[in-house]
Amino acid sequence: MTKRKTIKEKNEALANQGKQLNNFGIVLRIYPDDSQKILIKQTFGCTRLIYNKYLAERQEHYKQTGQALSVYEYKSNYLNPMKQLKEYSFLILKI
Repeated sequence: MTKRKTIKEKNEALANQGKQLNNFGIVLRIYPDDSQKILIKQTFGCTRLIYNKYLAERQEHYKQTGQALSVYEYKSNYLNPMKQLKEYSFLILKI
């Protein structure tokens, strides 16, 4: 299996032909109303909380067992029971 070339390596190879690869991205601007701003902040707050709790549990699990904690194990053993607690009830999706 050959190693994939980076853009820099590809550009060096194309330089003798007078060509160059460019990477372009898309920049978007959104203008949410007040209720959407609140929802966005709540969503990022919840994801930050879950990520930090997962990271802490994963590190603790690794210290104790020497093995990584999979996302599936975290969801079934930590996240789902945590959602049942009253203090984390805001994590339950309400449509």
